[in-house]
Amino acid sequence: MSNLLKRCIFGLLYGAVVFCGLYFEKAFAPLMIVLGCMAMAEFNRMASGGNTPRVAEFASYLAFFIVFGTVLLSSIGEMSPRYFVLGLIPVLAIPASAVFSRAYRQNLDSLVWMMAGLVYIALPICLSPLLVYGSGEFNGLLMLGITFIIWLSDIGAYAIGTLLGQKSTSRKLAPEISPKKSWWGFAGALIFGIGTAAALKALGVFGFSYVHCLVLGALTSAAGVLGDLVESVFKRHFGLKDSGNVIPGHGGILDRIDSPLVAIPVAGLYLFIAGLL
Repeated sequence: MSNLLKRCIFGLLYGAVVFCGLYFEKAFAPLMIVLGCMAMAEFNRMASGGNTPRVAEFASYLAFFIVFGTVLLSSIGEMSPRYFVLGLIPVLAIPASAVFSRAYRQNLDSLVWMMAGLVYIALPICLSPLLVYGSGEFNGLLMLGITFIIWLSDIGAYAIGTLLGQKSTSRKLAPEISPKKSWWGFAGALIFGIGTAAALKALGVFGFSYVHCLVLGALTSAAGVLGDLVESVFKRHFGLKDSGNVIPGHGGILDRIDSPLVAIPVAGLYLFIAGLL
């Protein structure tokens, strides 16, 4: 099987899983939890070289579960949001583990990276229930629409970047981080992202005005590119090409959600500030 065919098949399968997770309420929480845990595991392996402190890693997952569950339940009115502070207990257990374990003190960098992973991966995912339950009832169309903007802008970046951005005269976006990314690709991401947002408005997926849709499309696309570059910084620092190999032809889960980790919080923040959420 060629690599292109493999990428297409597994890319479609991954897309179908995400679609189901955002469209069907019962699949939403399991999808977010699985993606979050797998991405955190990949990030921890990258940071520790495979020698992840197990007790501290368990504490990081526990913190993720507590905060995600609290935000989810508070979004549907089943729990007070103040209980999210319970998630701080396992977070504090991560650095505290170094006090009681010499092995952990010798692996202190991994503990620091693990806490960074909570901010980088777990926190954005924990905010996702606010988007799908913003009206008090489950509605995954908004987050699904934002996800489509990210996917289509990525296609636009690749298409226009490949067509126009690989010439010797083309200016690179961040050559020391990702040598192949160009400003042409960034322009392609914006064009496709804005166009996708306008199309979603015309199809009735987005209920706010065209102006907000265009701004949302631009912000989401730009933030998606930034998210991709942020992960590239981490991978370059750790000397890795991919975060994992769980999706044949695509790499790891973190390689798939690197753009949404930045784009979805940015989109949500804009919608909140604009009074649309």
